[in-house]
Amino acid sequence: MKSLRGNGAGCIGHLANPPVLILGFRRFAEIAKIVDMLATSNPCCIVVSIDGPRREGAASAKSLKLSLQKAIGPETNLVFEQQPKNLGIARHLQQAVTEVLRTHDSLLVLEDDCMPASGLYSYMAQALVAHRNDKTIGTVAADAHILTKRDSAYVESSMFPLTWGWGTWADR
Repeated sequence: MKSLRGNGAGCIGHLANPPVLILGFRRFAEIAKIVDMLATSNPCCIVVSIDGPRREGAASAKSLKLSLQKAIGPETNLVFEQQPKNLGIARHLQQAVTEVLRTHDSLLVLEDDCMPASGLYSYMAQALVAHRNDKTIGTVAADAHILTKRDSAYVESSMFPLTWGWGTWADR
């Protein structure tokens, strides 16, 4: 299965409204910035999943939940969860993605160290719709580092997925 990736330029047309899953650990200030940026794109919901602390007595993410709810307001559905114990990034990612895809047919995944550009959500939502029926594509991704000299949209197919900002479907 291949990954389709692009630079996020050239987004037009009808857009779906997939949820966004933000995976976090300890970068609470960065998570707040990501949520603030995404709230203007009006995703159907933003799911913030925080991995549990490595040791007992570590800082809780409860204050982050309250500040995020105040910042984005009631129009954006915010789902917040903190794992009771540390799963590590691989298990946390798998568990959180599986949980969101139980109730949604696609999603966009960002880690807490991935600050999205303003057009990322629109680009990813459009890419998820455009490639939904191509079962040879396992993920769609966007990365500002693959900008080219061209002003038009850049898209490529790769065996190697980008893992900083990506989307997938429940049936993959």
